[in-house]
Amino acid sequence: MNANPLVSIIVPIYNVEKYLKRAVDSILLQTYEYLEVILIDDGSTDLSPLICDEYAKCDNRVKVIHKANGGISDARNTGLCAASGALIYWVDSDDYIEINTIEKMVNCMMETGSDMVCCGLNLIDENGKKIGERSIDAAVMSDRDETIRNVFAEMFPFNYPCNKLCQKSLYNQIFFPFQRLYEDIAVIYKVVYNAKKIYYLDDCLYNYIQRQGSITSELNSDKAAKSYYDGCQNAVERILFCKSHFKDMSLTQMAANQFYTWAKLCLEKSIRLGINTYMDYHKRIMTLVNSYGVDMNLRLKWILRFPRIYFYLYPILGRNK
Repeated sequence: MNANPLVSIIVPIYNVEKYLKRAVDSILLQTYEYLEVILIDDGSTDLSPLICDEYAKCDNRVKVIHKANGGISDARNTGLCAASGALIYWVDSDDYIEINTIEKMVNCMMETGSDMVCCGLNLIDENGKKIGERSIDAAVMSDRDETIRNVFAEMFPFNYPCNKLCQKSLYNQIFFPFQRLYEDIAVIYKVVYNAKKIYYLDDCLYNYIQRQGSITSELNSDKAAKSYYDGCQNAVERILFCKSHFKDMSLTQMAANQFYTWAKLCLEKSIRLGINTYMDYHKRIMTLVNSYGVDMNLRLKWILRFPRIYFYLYPILGRNK
């Protein structure tokens, strides 16, 4: 690898004028200079497009792509296709990074010969106060099997794209699924699988903003059923991937357990949307089960076999778990 590899930092953007300058400033002020900053304006209707264009006028490292709204996955894929750097890094448009984030991660990659470097995250509230962190106690070298197991178990380095500096080649032929929530869960384990050496840094170099109105808040809205169904699709893909790539059946079982959880949550959340919507999600989940031969645990088997009974009983008995 070149002594000073070009890092393509991709920032998907949609209606974040309040936070965008903080995010981009944190990138342009990096102590590592060899950057390509790709701002993907995903059809924003606020001032975000103008802010992006102003940055491009002031710094020749900034490339702006304006596109029709297609969702976060479409924006990420557009950025990947436009990236010319040897390394890929992601920054969400409402977050920001420490001034030495890229320098530390690139240096670590060069010194350890790793294909991926993962850093810790600071959890920041909307007032700028640190409320926690997600990291490890000590830096360590890992491999793909251990990292995939950790990612499946929602342990460090987690499913986030934003705390991972990767060789661009790790994303070869891998794309984020169009208009699916939890698009990172659908992709990160595949990227990890392509890496031979993965280094975990114990430094918290990424600042992850916890704010209302983010995707997470949708889990308490009428969009929750769709969100959980997307989780079902991700889990089925994980099951199939594990069956074809690993002899260790415990990984397949982890993915199957996640499917049970997502499917049950999807049906529970769709109950309040009425019998027609509920039965539609039941049909979709049954299609996944039958098409891909997903083995069921007993409780989910019962729910899927007697969907109407579950629909009418859940409001009475479902919360007494």
